[in-house]
Amino acid sequence: MANPVSPKYGMKYLTIGLLCAVVALGAAAALLFVQNQGQGSDLRTLGARYDILNSSHAQLQQGYDMLFGEFSSLSSNYNRLQSDYGALRGQYDSLLANYSALDGKYYSLKGLYGGLGDQVLDLDRQLASMVLFPEAIGRTLTDGQISAVGWAVEYAVGSETDSWEAERLIFEYINGTIAFASDIVMPYISETNSTTVDGRDYLTGFSVDYSPDYINTPSLTLYNGYGDCDD
Repeated sequence: MANPVSPKYGMKYLTIGLLCAVVALGAAAALLFVQNQGQGSDLRTLGARYDILNSSHAQLQQGYDMLFGEFSSLSSNYNRLQSDYGALRGQYDSLLANYSALDGKYYSLKGLYGGLGDQVLDLDRQLASMVLFPEAIGRTLTDGQISAVGWAVEYAVGSETDSWEAERLIFEYINGTIAFASDIVMPYISETNSTTVDGRDYLTGFSVDYSPDYINTPSLTLYNGYGDCDD
């Protein structure tokens, strides 16, 4: 039969157990204290970072609000400019259509004006051939006009073959047949003005003068029975 443990030894063991428990509890408390100190440091670090991030967020929010305000202003201006562009585009299209119509009229009038200028110049040549020498020679002394008065020359000369005598007979025929009379007053173009456009001369103006002469053709003088010295 085993010997019972004496109370002296029991208290000893109990004391040792309690000391071990106290040491274990102290170690655990120290460990918890160290852990709490580390977590407190981390918490303070996180708090500082939070404050920095919160300040950055406030600045970013302020910048965002400012940019959003500028965007809203620019968007409003863009819409207004878009509307103005649409109106100006309509005006441009209208002006372009008017320009095309006027351009067509310009070229039409340009051709008409050039044609009128050519007609005036042609009229100038015709009037000059009626009142001026030597321009009139090409109209009055053509082969056709000379042939048209051949019968009068034959009548005046007859059978005469001497040229000097034939000229005298013609002179006497004229004096005896043609009466002297002053011509009517005839207009003629005395001066023209022109300008050059796209390599072509366009008449821009002219002056009209009057001459007391109208140079008849020989056949017309014979038909009328009168004329002046140039006739």
